[in-house]
Amino acid sequence: MDGYAVAGAPPWRPLADVVTAGGASTVVLEPGDAVRIATGAVLPDGAERVVRDEHLDVTDSLVTPLPGNADGDDTRRIGEDWHAGAHLAPAGTVVSPAVLSTALSAEVPSLAVRGPLRVRTILSGDEIRTSGPLARGETRDAVGPVVASFVRACGAEALEVTHLRDTAADVDALFSGPCDADVLAVVGGTGGGAADRLRDAITRAGGEIVVGRVRCRPGGSQLTAVLPDGRVVLGLPGNPFAAIATLVTILPAVVDAALAAEPSRRRGIVHVDDAADGARIVAVDALPDGTWHVRRGHGTATLVGLVGAAAFAVVPPLARGDVVCEIVPLP
Repeated sequence: MDGYAVAGAPPWRPLADVVTAGGASTVVLEPGDAVRIATGAVLPDGAERVVRDEHLDVTDSLVTPLPGNADGDDTRRIGEDWHAGAHLAPAGTVVSPAVLSTALSAEVPSLAVRGPLRVRTILSGDEIRTSGPLARGETRDAVGPVVASFVRACGAEALEVTHLRDTAADVDALFSGPCDADVLAVVGGTGGGAADRLRDAITRAGGEIVVGRVRCRPGGSQLTAVLPDGRVVLGLPGNPFAAIATLVTILPAVVDAALAAEPSRRRGIVHVDDAADGARIVAVDALPDGTWHVRRGHGTATLVGLVGAAAFAVVPPLARGDVVCEIVPLP
């Protein structure tokens, strides 16, 4: 704190020197002395405390504390913030800018961290086209160019998106070859159709399907599996809305588990007009009173239902009226 370093009782005699930050001072204070000092400077020898400028009346010959400030002390002493061995952040804390800054302030040169989790998105389907005009029976890739934003919103690192043909050999190669990802998010191939080969390929690779299906719309055909090498496979429905809705509700749980992080879930009141037997993931808009309104009239074939939407809401089974739901903000 900018002010005067002082020794003894007031009033004090001002010295001509100025003590600045960044170096050692040769000034030595005797009782009754005061010297101008800058924020961050080391207290000179003999000084007992620092009184900030706004608490002082200063003339050429005398430094006097203003009424009520005779005992003020703005010295920052070594060890007053924390001591050796102090816990500054619990395990599982996200390494935020505040965590990094605190580590630097505490002279902690390195941190033991987990993550970030690396996610590779794989688009399956011979009908998916990423560029050029569409032929009959083809459909545009409407997930690959945008999925990285949703992956990052889940707290993971998004790797390059790749395409997978609908052949058993190609799907088997996905799990047998080298991979730099911790999570493989496969879009499509999770159902029981003629070209859906993901489940059988996981079994042939020795993986364990932990979650086979979910009673939820959209996303009922989703799966979560673990391969022998520890990689996680997320099987996402092929429709864009269903794929993104499933990704942003399931991937955060995988990230939290892998990084031993405390789950952070937001809840809100959603106005739900009709009940359903299973859970639902719906796009919602924020209302001025802090509640949420369900969007209607959009299917799962595109993301048009998310244009301008603030979040997804996970509506519990049989819920109707003003319902407390998990809210998943959109990036």
